[in-house]
Amino acid sequence: MRRATLTPLAVLTLLVGSIWSGCDSETGLEISNIPPDTRISAGPPEATDSGVNVNLFWYGWDDDGRVDHFEIAWETPEEWIGPIFVNDSLFVVEADSICCVDPLPEWGIPPEKIFEEYHTFYVRAVDDRGAADPTPAHRSFNAKTIAPYTKLDPLVGPNDNRPWGTSLKFKWEGIDEDGEVVSYRWAWSSLEQYLWDNNNQPPTSLGRFVAWLDTLSLRPEPGGGYSDVSVWSETEADSVVFSLPPTQAIGGGLIDLYVFVVRSIDNAGAVEQVLDLDPTGIHGNYRRFTVSSSVSGPAITLTSNAAGTWSASSPPDPREVFRGQGLRFEWRAQPGPTGSPVAGYSYAVDDTLNWSPFVRDVTEWPAQPVDPEEPERLWTPEAGLHSFFVRAIDAGNFVRLLTARIRVFRGPAVCPEEDRTILVVMDTSPQSLQIDNIWPQDYEAVERGLIEYWLEGYDYQVHTTRRGSVPPEVARMDCASTMIWIHSTNINDGYNSILLGYHADPPNILPSYVNAGGNLILCGINVVEGIRYFETRVGNPIPQLADPVVFENTILDPDIVPHWIFTQMGISRIRKTVRNTTSSALEDRLQVCYSRRRDGNNPYPDLLFDPLTWPNGPRLRGFGYYDRGIVPVPDAEIIYTANDTQDAIAIQRRFRPSDDIEVNVAYLGFHPYFVERPAFRSLLRALLADFGEFPG
Repeated sequence: MRRATLTPLAVLTLLVGSIWSGCDSETGLEISNIPPDTRISAGPPEATDSGVNVNLFWYGWDDDGRVDHFEIAWETPEEWIGPIFVNDSLFVVEADSICCVDPLPEWGIPPEKIFEEYHTFYVRAVDDRGAADPTPAHRSFNAKTIAPYTKLDPLVGPNDNRPWGTSLKFKWEGIDEDGEVVSYRWAWSSLEQYLWDNNNQPPTSLGRFVAWLDTLSLRPEPGGGYSDVSVWSETEADSVVFSLPPTQAIGGGLIDLYVFVVRSIDNAGAVEQVLDLDPTGIHGNYRRFTVSSSVSGPAITLTSNAAGTWSASSPPDPREVFRGQGLRFEWRAQPGPTGSPVAGYSYAVDDTLNWSPFVRDVTEWPAQPVDPEEPERLWTPEAGLHSFFVRAIDAGNFVRLLTARIRVFRGPAVCPEEDRTILVVMDTSPQSLQIDNIWPQDYEAVERGLIEYWLEGYDYQVHTTRRGSVPPEVARMDCASTMIWIHSTNINDGYNSILLGYHADPPNILPSYVNAGGNLILCGINVVEGIRYFETRVGNPIPQLADPVVFENTILDPDIVPHWIFTQMGISRIRKTVRNTTSSALEDRLQVCYSRRRDGNNPYPDLLFDPLTWPNGPRLRGFGYYDRGIVPVPDAEIIYTANDTQDAIAIQRRFRPSDDIEVNVAYLGFHPYFVERPAFRSLLRALLADFGEFPG
């Protein structure tokens, strides 16, 4: 039995008794030594269940001397660990090395994913003459833990829908309900290896194939037997990239079949047991796939101006865009696993019977004008499902095909007027903000009530993102003449939002919505945290972590897609984001937003901070969680400044994405919850009036 790991936590001085000699001073006769006593003062109740971390407290005393040290033992009082020279009886028994591996038979089989093991802890005091307590104190308990489970990321790596090349990547998430995942164990094998190990008899089901892989420790060899190469690999990372061996022809030339499995291991040592799929067939901890060298040609990346970027690992689901924006494509390729250079490209639109010839230098469609003063050329397909195809061929004549499937919506500008409505998106995940008393409990209901107050009399709909998991349907945005996006999530505490998802994992539908004629008001807290990701043409988006966040620079870098906050929202940079009130400087506490538009048909009111909406608001005289120093592009207008400074805190822009479409956008660098209710209601209604929206 492996021993527990012992960690002393504190030190207390034990009562020290007098040290007596071993003989009577008058008679010279030896005095019998009385052994010490030991007690366990606290710990799990006897014979009960406990977790994997067990606190045990004990003490000892000696009637005719003093306790010199303690010794402990596990399971049986035979092999003692010691001496332990501490004068504190508090230890934490880290049970991960001895608990929760297999249940004892007499205790029955625990529920699925529950691991338990019964243990007994012994402790005895030893006195200054070497005598040990003959009746050690002991405590028995049943340590239990819940095994973790794993979800493979359906958006990364091969799947069952199409053959894959011989270079692979898998990514996953480990989840543990009562601890944390600390490592993983993954393996792969092929149908060919299964046949080697099963007398050339194919598996009767995928489940049998996976179950066979789960029994392997060493990799099978042709003709029977096993190599000295382990099937299983250990890692602390949540992804793996590896190359399979060359595919073999099975059963008359069929593409080889592979299975990849991964399981999680938690901090208690519990190992995920079951290999299965979830009901959708895309999550779970194993993946079946096929490979073919025919898809090992150049690695293609395709980038659009509106629908994001595609690569070989992109899921087959269609991307959604609005017709009003128009589409253009750029592509590039890198040599595949063979290293053979890229020799040319070919493309097709909707019809794979009409390919363009392979040409090395053609890397965009539609072809753009040479004169930069001419407008860009765009493809504006009708509403419905469309496809764009691009092929790359290398010097070894291997061809790789990449398909971009796009569902096109007509857009707000062409939606019949009687069908148009205002769409309010509550991008709300309030957990940590409620814990910190920034938001009140049941904040989602509070926010919905504010929306009802602000938009009384308007034709509007509300979409709740359900704590950052469900974006608004593009079909609902199709006739949203104005969208009001309220971001109420503390991304700094690790919570997700739809706005963050649009930028950290494109595509982002918002610029397409704006270019299709949709007005947009974007406001809230931590908005910059969600939009500071810059989409790269190859690879994952990169965040600009330091202030200021400079959106204008993205149009100067050919490897980065120009950021829509610059091109559509009209913001060149945001100099500073204030993320906390209590720890920020006094000058950073927002008290009032002063209006810069006081004249005209729809003047905007000053917006005063409401101290009752913020913890310690009256004492702190201002709040954090806002953006200041917004630098607009020349055709955008500053509409609010912060306190008595000239720092812009809100801007508005009206522009024409095309000759027949005019749109309005506004960026408010604060959350409306923290300002006086009637004032923000007046501002919102004035903004909507400028957008052409009026109560019905």
